[in-house]
Amino acid sequence: MPQPVRLDPVQTAQAAEMLARAFRVDPACTHIFPDEADRMRSMRALWDALIRFSLIYGEVWTTPELAARPAGSSPARETSRCHCGTRRLIRQAEKRLLAS
Repeated sequence: MPQPVRLDPVQTAQAAEMLARAFRVDPACTHIFPDEADRMRSMRALWDALIRFSLIYGEVWTTPELAARPAGSSPARETSRCHCGTRRLIRQAEKRLLAS
């Protein structure tokens, strides 16, 4: 099993693409974005925003090949630097979606 590594910020687009493909047929995503082309574009922007936000306010972990979920915090951390709240996270994601 590969050891997790911190996501390099230059890998953000690649990680967002991988997550968009992984959730492409998720029932919640197909309900929110019924058109597949729109779904992929929107989900890429959403995951990109979430990853960038996580890089600013926490840590993003993945496998060296980006083969696993590149989100979450280090299990070794006892505290989080994130004091952002859900509203700020949603605003950042909205900005990325509207910009795409």
